[in-house]
Amino acid sequence: TAIIATAIPVAIVFSFLVMYLLRLKPISSEITLNLVSMMGMVYAIGMLVDPSIVVVENIFRHKQEEGLSARNAAIVGSREVGMPILAATVTSMIVFTPLLMLEGGFMSRFMYDFGVVICAILLSSMIIAMTVVPLMASKLFVGKERQKPKDLIWLADKYSRILHWTLDHRLITVAVAVLIFFAAKYMLGQIDREFQAPTPTRRLDFRVDLPASYKISQMQGLYETVETDLLKRKEELDIRAISTNFGRGWDNRGGRSRFTVYLNEQPKTSLSSMAILDSVQKIFPQLPGVNFRLSRSHRMASGGSGLNIQLQGESLEVLNMIADEVMSRIKEVGGLKNLETSYESGQEEVQVVVNRSRVNRLGLSSQRVASSIQSALSERGVSRFKTQDREVDIEVTLREEDRTSMEKLRNLSVENQSGEMVPLYTMADMALRQAPENIRRESRRNTLSVQGDLSGRGMFTATEEISNRLANLALPPGYSWSFGQNWRSWRQSEDVSLFAIILALGLILMVMAALFESLIHPFTIITSVVFAMIGVFLIFWLTGTNLSSISYLGILVVSGLVVNNGIILVDHINQTRKRCEDRREAIIKAGKDRIRPILMTAATTNLGLLPMIIPLFLPSVFGPIEGRAGTWAPVGLAVFGGLTTSTFLTLIILPTLYSLMDDFKNSLVRIFRRV
Repeated sequence: TAIIATAIPVAIVFSFLVMYLLRLKPISSEITLNLVSMMGMVYAIGMLVDPSIVVVENIFRHKQEEGLSARNAAIVGSREVGMPILAATVTSMIVFTPLLMLEGGFMSRFMYDFGVVICAILLSSMIIAMTVVPLMASKLFVGKERQKPKDLIWLADKYSRILHWTLDHRLITVAVAVLIFFAAKYMLGQIDREFQAPTPTRRLDFRVDLPASYKISQMQGLYETVETDLLKRKEELDIRAISTNFGRGWDNRGGRSRFTVYLNEQPKTSLSSMAILDSVQKIFPQLPGVNFRLSRSHRMASGGSGLNIQLQGESLEVLNMIADEVMSRIKEVGGLKNLETSYESGQEEVQVVVNRSRVNRLGLSSQRVASSIQSALSERGVSRFKTQDREVDIEVTLREEDRTSMEKLRNLSVENQSGEMVPLYTMADMALRQAPENIRRESRRNTLSVQGDLSGRGMFTATEEISNRLANLALPPGYSWSFGQNWRSWRQSEDVSLFAIILALGLILMVMAALFESLIHPFTIITSVVFAMIGVFLIFWLTGTNLSSISYLGILVVSGLVVNNGIILVDHINQTRKRCEDRREAIIKAGKDRIRPILMTAATTNLGLLPMIIPLFLPSVFGPIEGRAGTWAPVGLAVFGGLTTSTFLTLIILPTLYSLMDDFKNSLVRIFRRV
């Protein structure tokens, strides 16, 4: 234990040296110590002791069981596991190669530092395990070792009986492996998918739309009432502070306001931010024309859990009608909340529609009318007043009472070419209408969005249901609808993530084939990844975690990690068989020798992940998991679940698969010899 504990700080310090060297020429990497790289270090803490555990356990076993001296045990033990440790480290590092090479997508852009840091720590841990650990073991393992504990003898005996049974019933064992594969496939179908998992922040931002009839005094009274109602439940809702920002519109009334609720950074209740958000929204008063809605900044800070539908066409009025029809069809979709359109989110404005034929008859132009309206409603400089030391602009503007009502604007006079003053109402129609927040154009067409938040549901099933509801939507010629940027980003990120995982598995097979000098045993070991998937999907289903970009990163990490157990086991089987032992006995002996280090490495890795994932299982004790912790939790869940199931299934099923693949290889050899 002391040797392994010493290896931890040495490996971490050595990894800093590796990161520093990567920043030098000719590599010139931009790796830094940031949130992403530090999270990579946190996840690697449990992994960096794995090589040291394997080396120390093998040295200790040779000294305990074979009576070798400390020096000889250190030499023989470290040499025996040198190749499998190298293979295990390279396969764990090789899975990050796609992240470092692929361009585009969430994983490749955001996870570069994550992969580099883990690779640096794994490389450091391998070097420490093959140099420092044997040296310390040769100096500290002195004297006569105690006999193996009875519980380990009992565990090895029970495990050998299991291996005897599986080797005697190979077809049943293979059938179980096939069932595990289909079970993993079924579990995958039960899990929803999304772009990024929502990670609520400890802040609730709202924008408030108010009717034009509201004056400043009415706004102040409204917000004072809302603040009082919320502060009465300050402790219950974990509220730290409330901020309001309101002002006047163009006519000194109405307008748009912002309302922000700040929550305690360290939760003092068991309520999550989403639960508090629901409670706060229920407290808001239901008044005509008053609408509290989540701001876009809050949606962006919450991690891209929104869904938007883009409508494209020529006329904004037609798009607005189509948006109303779309909202009426999808408002009953489960998990879809806070529906709104970008058109609704705009403010009211005065729209002036000029009658061109009438304007021309009166000796005016549309440009002349527009400039007159602009001059009347804004300040303009007409001259400069000179003083002894400077010049002062002379600005002319209408009186306040002459430019704050529709009636005054309608009576505004415009001078024509003949010098006559023509009232505005005789040549233009004016109306107070709600305008879009902005006018967006894509592919030379106007674009309007219907947007909402997804709660308790992923984007995959939500978009499928929405597509079914909008399948028979009748649109005028030239108009179309499609899912927006979040959906496109999700599809792109998922394609990149799946390609990265497939590429990583191919690279793992290539590395193992080169190190084992065999094409058969790498395929035996790669079944550990299938065993891991059942644990990954099961724990995601139990915790209600969706497959997202960060979840795929966890699958990528666990794919490179779980093959380590198979490498250590298969390599020891091959070494044992070289001593001219029967294959069956070699498999059982190798299993009994390697069960302890395999269980120990899996336990240390999982124990290192517990601080990050245990709040998901005990939120009442540790509080809700939010913010950065919520962002990275799926990686820990994937590694924890996949490593747990893969460890046990590898120990039980992989020896049988090894024997079957060995028989298959021998059959091929006999066939080629006959040919």
